[in-house]
Amino acid sequence: MVSIEKYRLPVHAQFAYGAARFRSSLFALINQSVRQLAIPRLACASVQVQPEVIRRFGADEGGLYVKDRTKVGHAVPSGRHAHDVAVSGRERLLDAAIDLFANRGIANTTVAQIAVAAEVTPAMVHYWFETREKLYDAIVEERLVPQVSAIWRPVDMQRESALEMVQGLLARMFRVTAEAPWLPSLWLREIIQVGGLLQARVLSRIPHELGLGLRRKIAESQAHGEMNPQVDPNLIFISMLALVMLPQAAAQGWHKARSAQLPDRERIEAHVSALLMNGLMPTMLDTPDKAMP
Repeated sequence: MVSIEKYRLPVHAQFAYGAARFRSSLFALINQSVRQLAIPRLACASVQVQPEVIRRFGADEGGLYVKDRTKVGHAVPSGRHAHDVAVSGRERLLDAAIDLFANRGIANTTVAQIAVAAEVTPAMVHYWFETREKLYDAIVEERLVPQVSAIWRPVDMQRESALEMVQGLLARMFRVTAEAPWLPSLWLREIIQVGGLLQARVLSRIPHELGLGLRRKIAESQAHGEMNPQVDPNLIFISMLALVMLPQAAAQGWHKARSAQLPDRERIEAHVSALLMNGLMPTMLDTPDKAMP
């Protein structure tokens, strides 16, 4: 290494040289920390950390830490598209956890597997959620509760008939499962199944007053001869869930049976709608004024 003394640089030049070396060393340290904390598998050439990035981090005896988690991860790694990077590490972890839970089950999924699927380190899973229980809570609150609300929120108890309510609920169930294809499998594995790890969390968030209103509407319609009297109002919603969730979850494995044709979601929806709505309609024998003498 060439020493500064050999060239007898002025004092101000020596100071500038030392500051430049310090700045280069600090930027290298920040780059390394960003790669490890926030942007996994990041190519060094694709990111140049600017001085303002330093303000997003703090330092203590444990090293660098992120001051504002929401501002980390906006640089574009090599080989990735900009819209992919817009999804935060936390969102990627939730998405990866849901996919694994739906395909493998919660009990068969490890934190390390979630981290690999989300392209982060296992430490980042603990950083964002601390415990598995908090991860379950986040999945329910941020992924499942919005789906439940999307199904039930549009219900209009005052204006809709019982048949219209059932038809609307059914259509929204299929719309939700189209937007969240992981939902049927996760619902069967962890919500409906006895001992499902998300069961208590999810069932407590279903609007039971609306479910009670639906049952009353059906009973009133049956009393007026508008619906099949042999149908049990207490089993309607459970039957709807089974008809929507089970075929879609089972369809993933049907391709293994060569004699079975793999149905798509549209075919399942048309089948279930015809089966349910026709089953709810009263028959000629169920209508007193049209009964045979």
